[in-house]
Amino acid sequence: MRKLLLTLATALLLPTYATAQVEIGTRALGVDLLTGGGTVTNVSIPGGGIFLGPTAYVMFFPAPNIMLGPEVHFGVLDGGGTTLTTIGAAAWIGYLFTPSTNSAYLAGNLALEYVSLSGSGSATELAAGGAIGYRAEPISHVAVGVEGGYRRWFDLSINEFVISLKLGVVLP
Repeated sequence: MRKLLLTLATALLLPTYATAQVEIGTRALGVDLLTGGGTVTNVSIPGGGIFLGPTAYVMFFPAPNIMLGPEVHFGVLDGGGTTLTTIGAAAWIGYLFTPSTNSAYLAGNLALEYVSLSGSGSATELAAGGAIGYRAEPISHVAVGVEGGYRRWFDLSINEFVISLKLGVVLP
């Protein structure tokens, strides 16, 4: 059901995507903090993405103050006859305070994380969160941003706090 809702939301927004300015990028540096029963801290390059995973994103700007788009990650860790596979996806919507290339913003997101451990089964987790950040285009077609965010993983009862540096290429 969750996958159906994300697919439907994406399909309904496709006409908006076609006319929007586009930014393609990654979280270049990240600090993640997971809390809930214990604490896990992760500092990584790239990093600061979905549930400790490095991510790539495509952000669309259908209106001067609106940004929306997907963020994804994929990981495979294999060793000792065991394989851990993670696939994550998030849908973002944000509001830029000023309709310009340099602006502070507020954003919200929904995220899904699929985790499979060979021999132990798999699970899909749902989370919701928000972020505050600043996005700038210091030179033509290059975007940089700094972002702080929070995400709550419902079934796991885990809080995820993230600070990240984002780098992107802006397509005309």
